[in-house]
Amino acid sequence: MRGDVKGLTTGASMWLSGAIGLCIGLGMWIVAVAATSAGIVILWLLRKTEVAVGMKDDE
Repeated sequence: MRGDVKGLTTGASMWLSGAIGLCIGLGMWIVAVAATSAGIVILWLLRKTEVAVGMKDDE
């Protein structure tokens, strides 16, 4: 379908991983841990939402 966006969560996850790596490299451990925790929770909630609305199968 024209205008469909695919892989947005994957792309955002890669940017988040890069940002966390930079935080660790700069010695900002608290920010890195907070970003990692927030990222895990947000991605988990997005997955549950996608399954609930029927966008993805429950794997």
